[in-house]
Amino acid sequence: MGRMCVKKTIWIILLNIFSLSPVFAAERVINLVVDYKTVYFAGKPRKAIAVNNQIPAPTLHFKQGEKVTINVYNRLDKETAIHWHGVLVPWQMDGVLGITQQGIQPGNVFKYQFTLKQSGTYWYHAHAGLQEQQGLYGAFIIDPPRSPSYQYTKDYVVVLSDWSNTYPDQIFANLKKEGDYYSPRFPLQASLVKFIRDYRNADTAERKKLIHDYQMMQQMRMSIYDINDVAYDAFLLNGRSPSNPWMAPVKVGDTVRLRFIGAGGETIFRVKIPGTQAKMVHIQGNDVRPYAVNDFTVAPGETYDILLKIAKDEPYIIYAESADTVGAAYGALVTRPDQFVNFKQIMPFPEPPPVTREMMANMMMTNMDHGSMKMDMQSHAPTKRKSVRSMNHQMITASAPMGHHAHNMKSKTHEGMKINQENTSDHAMEMPIEPTILGDQVTPASMDPPAITETKTIGTKYQQLKAAIKTNDPNKPVQDVIRMELFGYMDRFIWMINGLPEYKTKPILLEPAKRYRLIFTNNSMMRHPMHIHGHWFILRNGHGAYDPLLHTIEVPPGGTAVADIDTDASGQWFFHCHMLYHMVAGMSRVFQYSTLIEISKGEAKPEDIVKQSNYFNRPIVRVDEVKPIDFSLVKHPMAHQQGLYFANFLDVGEDPFHNVQEITFKGLYGGDYNKLELLTEDAEVNKGKVENADIDIFYWRLISQFWAVKGGANYFYRPAKVPYWQPGIGVEGLMPYFIDTNLRGYYYAGSAKLDLELARDTQITNNFFLRLGIRSILASKTVTRAEIGSGLNQMRYIVRPYYRLMPGLNVFTEYEHTQDYGAFKNMQLSEGESASEDTLTVGLSVLF
Repeated sequence: MGRMCVKKTIWIILLNIFSLSPVFAAERVINLVVDYKTVYFAGKPRKAIAVNNQIPAPTLHFKQGEKVTINVYNRLDKETAIHWHGVLVPWQMDGVLGITQQGIQPGNVFKYQFTLKQSGTYWYHAHAGLQEQQGLYGAFIIDPPRSPSYQYTKDYVVVLSDWSNTYPDQIFANLKKEGDYYSPRFPLQASLVKFIRDYRNADTAERKKLIHDYQMMQQMRMSIYDINDVAYDAFLLNGRSPSNPWMAPVKVGDTVRLRFIGAGGETIFRVKIPGTQAKMVHIQGNDVRPYAVNDFTVAPGETYDILLKIAKDEPYIIYAESADTVGAAYGALVTRPDQFVNFKQIMPFPEPPPVTREMMANMMMTNMDHGSMKMDMQSHAPTKRKSVRSMNHQMITASAPMGHHAHNMKSKTHEGMKINQENTSDHAMEMPIEPTILGDQVTPASMDPPAITETKTIGTKYQQLKAAIKTNDPNKPVQDVIRMELFGYMDRFIWMINGLPEYKTKPILLEPAKRYRLIFTNNSMMRHPMHIHGHWFILRNGHGAYDPLLHTIEVPPGGTAVADIDTDASGQWFFHCHMLYHMVAGMSRVFQYSTLIEISKGEAKPEDIVKQSNYFNRPIVRVDEVKPIDFSLVKHPMAHQQGLYFANFLDVGEDPFHNVQEITFKGLYGGDYNKLELLTEDAEVNKGKVENADIDIFYWRLISQFWAVKGGANYFYRPAKVPYWQPGIGVEGLMPYFIDTNLRGYYYAGSAKLDLELARDTQITNNFFLRLGIRSILASKTVTRAEIGSGLNQMRYIVRPYYRLMPGLNVFTEYEHTQDYGAFKNMQLSEGESASEDTLTVGLSVLF
């Protein structure tokens, strides 16, 4: 009996040891049910997407080494998929619809299975359409095998997110109608009134900067407060709106670990806990050299862990404000259950400076860095290749004008340029040009000049970030360099990498067991948190072996980020901006391993390698086939196809003094670059009689961020005596100083007619504008039956003050003076019509 007891004891000990070993890992089974839930986050009942009836989804808490099975049951009426953000898993378990798996169909279940070979703060969210924006996100915590060097007594997750009462698909459709659709709801806008107020309150130096900011905005057709695309209805902290703040208990003497997770669709949060100084210890799943923080920012996709000492018997308020100043989320740590928390006492963050200033500062640093390597570049000039043409290290200017405009502009480097912000408008700006890179290029590092391969990370918030332990071998050679220019066309809401949206590209091929260098340059006015699946970015910020590991890099306007990735995986992986609407609009790519192509062709067998590398949190997970490979995904991997979009603009007005009604309608239907345009301009009914009416039926083609060409047929009804068809061509777009241009040419019965319209909107207050416009009609030959006269036919002058009531709806008053000339004037007089006309119209403009 004694021996039996000893043997039993030994077996129990061995089993306990094996249960803690990564080789003989414990197994966890989790069931997640994805279903709809009615929420009231912003005062109205709306259908959200919950997991196990929770928003955020349940926090999943594991230990490193555990074998995990997560059964995801889909109770939605559409397919879904879940991604484990920052967790290195076999590629078929990564949860990206269209890239790693087909969608989980309604009523079905998908079994995600993987072993956790890392630790840290991560999260999970939907990767099917825009379901993440609707509520499908939650924390994913993995405890390390040993306690960290820092100690804490309380541990709380803080999930920051945003919410709109408009459903995400409709938000995206609205942005496709007009890139600045939600601008009426943004507090920060570069209006004339704001400029005057800021100018009055500024000192001499600041006034020079303000003038420069607004001059740049006008010349370059951009907004200086281009921070976000969507004005949200509510901001949430752990699923709670400010009307019902999240609170958690602590006691005096506690050290609290707060794990912040950026689960916003498009919101960058500025976070502070007033009256305290916290210690940052852990970022994106990895310990960092601790440093003190009074406040910090959390972009979508990022996680930040801080330690907070509870020194007083009082509430500790967590304040997270949206960078666009639209609103904030609140929470509190309370030392007593009945403690009163005065959230109203919190002062908002100072108003952010114009984005152009940060962009210009980053440009200057970039220019200095590249200038120092100029001679080296000349001595290493490449031959027989096109990469020099594609170098994305020119000076970057700016973008995204007030509403109709692009997020991308650049100017050439000027030698000898002084770093003087007040003078940059004269010395650093030229008219915008097209992107230097069109299409993805992977070039061998040996063929790139040192100015490319040695480019530094500039302008990011990670400049001083240092890992707590060694993360990499900095001497490992770089196989290839991949350059990535980030920008977009705001008016059409097309977001791109290297000049192309995702659906126009093929996967970027990677070889296993190599190192690739990614060089990001942000040519836009907006921040782009770029997230890579299945790999770590080794951010090259000057700390060598201690360069930090990140899965998401926020690239600031005008900034440059340099990161290496070691290809320790297999399969194919998504890479994208974590601003969700930028991702869906094209700012994404697929990385595909060459070995997967070989397997699909039957030239190689699948590998199954899972092991630890020489660095903590960096397992090698080279598993080609967890389940039978869907080769349709391998052949055409794509997360977001090009859609078909429509935009209808209707302008109706009434002149009550002359009983004249006017209507303008413009409709655009199609993809991003090719559309059908229907246009009737200033159709007029005078006392029940149609006096002006014609319609363009044109093919419309986008040729740059500012311009489109078009052509087709025009049906001319009035004032012609007999309606007729005529061919037409045209160009429309935006000139500097926000001058909208619409130039059309027609040909009928030997007469060429030119119709030119110019207009400019001046923003007086946030939502009050003044439009000045002019329209001129000329023809080469008189055609009486068509009411066409040779020479100048007509001039129209308009003054239109209007007010934006809400996104997509304006009210206006318009004064228009019309004057006829030449042969056309004589025709009008002979028919008893007046040669000039003044109308005062009130009306509505609707975008739908």
